[in-house]
Amino acid sequence: MRHLSTSPFAFCVAAQLLCLTLASSSHPSQSFLGNLDAQVADNNPFHPSFDSFVDSLMKTWHIPGLAIAVVHENKTWSKGFGHANLPDVPFTPYTLFQAASTTKSFTASLTALLVQDQDEYAHIGWDTPLHDIAGNDFVLEDDYLTTHVTFLDAMSHRTGIPGHDALWYDRGLTVRTQTYLMRHMTSSASFRTVFQYCNLFFTAVSHVLQSVTGKPQADLLREWIFEPLGMNQSYYSRQDAAHCQTLNPHCVLADSYAWNQDTQSYQKWALNVADPANGAGGIISNVVDYSKWIHTLMHEAGPVSKDGHAKLKYPFSIQGVDMAPYTGPVWYGLGLDGGIYRNERVFSHTGGISGYASSFKFLPDRKFGLVMSQNSMNTAFEAIGWRLIDEFLGGPEDEFYDMNKTQSYLTKKREEQLKALPSKLYPNVPSQRVQPQLPLQNYTGTYTNAAYGNLSISVDAPSYLLDEPRAENLDSADLLLYAASSGRNVLFTFRHVSAEHWLVELRMVIYDSKVADDYKKARFEVGVDGVVQRLGVVMEAAVAGDRAWAWFDRIDGP
Repeated sequence: MRHLSTSPFAFCVAAQLLCLTLASSSHPSQSFLGNLDAQVADNNPFHPSFDSFVDSLMKTWHIPGLAIAVVHENKTWSKGFGHANLPDVPFTPYTLFQAASTTKSFTASLTALLVQDQDEYAHIGWDTPLHDIAGNDFVLEDDYLTTHVTFLDAMSHRTGIPGHDALWYDRGLTVRTQTYLMRHMTSSASFRTVFQYCNLFFTAVSHVLQSVTGKPQADLLREWIFEPLGMNQSYYSRQDAAHCQTLNPHCVLADSYAWNQDTQSYQKWALNVADPANGAGGIISNVVDYSKWIHTLMHEAGPVSKDGHAKLKYPFSIQGVDMAPYTGPVWYGLGLDGGIYRNERVFSHTGGISGYASSFKFLPDRKFGLVMSQNSMNTAFEAIGWRLIDEFLGGPEDEFYDMNKTQSYLTKKREEQLKALPSKLYPNVPSQRVQPQLPLQNYTGTYTNAAYGNLSISVDAPSYLLDEPRAENLDSADLLLYAASSGRNVLFTFRHVSAEHWLVELRMVIYDSKVADDYKKARFEVGVDGVVQRLGVVMEAAVAGDRAWAWFDRIDGP
């Protein structure tokens, strides 16, 4: 749920990293908020050349539909482009989308509201260790981390523990259970030394908020933020969004799509994120409602106090330097990225999950901000966002930041890195590969791990995941084993390397990619009785050495 990429394995993967403008008769695709019947004010950002720019991006990046809202001072413009649901449902500013990791600023703000309420929650502060509240539900790999990780550490990604997204994604677990499983996560850096994005710590904060207040985060969001801000079409579950759809025909949740290069057509995203909403993501909203949130963040308005807003923006973690298009360090506050662009402070966050992609950005000193959502998983919205900022700041167009060109380069670079990864994972494979000790069938069965659950391995690929074109492209000489994620969302192909060593290829099949979305090392251990005992997989690439291996014990077989 972050920046459109994570580091997934077994049971998880995150997605890798403009047609006609349509309108609804009851909900116009373009409106001036505050008075929906009024004409759009001067300085409308949606002028013909910008619309052409968006149209071109949508065609280049294969995006069925998107919506944008732009906020300046107390004026807001919004517009929809293309289709929310193919073939003919328009994407309007009122179309609902999965907001994914942009939810994190809300979770941080709920914490700020908890901290500022010194009447009822005087015992809670930013530096309160999560373990003091959650007790045995929040235990990490060593006692020091367990007792010292605070709200500030958890929400600024400075714990020393990397993503471990396989514990977070595609499991259908409660926030309490997900938090409990964090005891199995391995650190890769010293505490409070580096930035390492980890969704699960926001899950833990969500659990702590619920433990303190006795209310689920859905209720806290509605009572503490949505209702005070008039965000009346923002939800925290598919069920709530579905209820809206039964009451209001214009309350449409966009379908998400991927482009199939072979058929030159869109495929509806078949995945269903079964996880409950949690602090890392889960809000479902539209750009009209979200623009109210951007306005609140820019103006540092209530219900969060000025001190709370300052905490959200404070540079607790440095992500890096020389990160285009920023100059100087890029930092992370609490649910917000921060950096300097053209001598202006810019705060933002992106989100991506299950085929949806979204982003917001705001320049607090100019009181200018924007939010974008699209129903295809790529970063075209970043090009749109920077274009809007450049047009607002002014200057020669040839000096604008060309995110589209940058993204093309990054996409190509990512593909090259992926192609090279197998040889990096196994650099010393002999020319005459050693065959596995046992027949292929003997490796099938169910393997289990306390953190990651069960993995069922078969010699046959799941028919609902493997499409015919890819099946024809497989080398019949390869020794292959298959498994599917517990949520039936991801295909894992175990390709034999040598002896008991295997390469795991992870694919979001809907992308129809000829290159896997990620690769992992794996190996089987055979006992003295000639029976496979367990399977080891490097679950988190950021962890080095033997500590990286997660072991799955075999619990049944052929």
